[in-house]
Amino acid sequence: MDARLICGQDVRRSGIWPTDEARIEAFIQRHGGTLEAAPVGDAAVMLRWTSLEGPCKTATGITAREALRKLQAEMA
Repeated sequence: MDARLICGQDVRRSGIWPTDEARIEAFIQRHGGTLEAAPVGDAAVMLRWTSLEGPCKTATGITAREALRKLQAEMA
């Protein structure tokens, strides 16, 4: 059994990893504002970006990397 599975959940999905942090920092440097991350149940990660002017965008993915990719696509 894979030790990363807890109660049937892959714990690698529900957190922000160092590689994710680097991508998030790059996103913030490029767009400004703040970026919040939160788990969505035990199956996804939600990222919420709030600009300095106030508008907010949200993206959800199985991993933080996927959610950030979706958020970046919205920004393009």
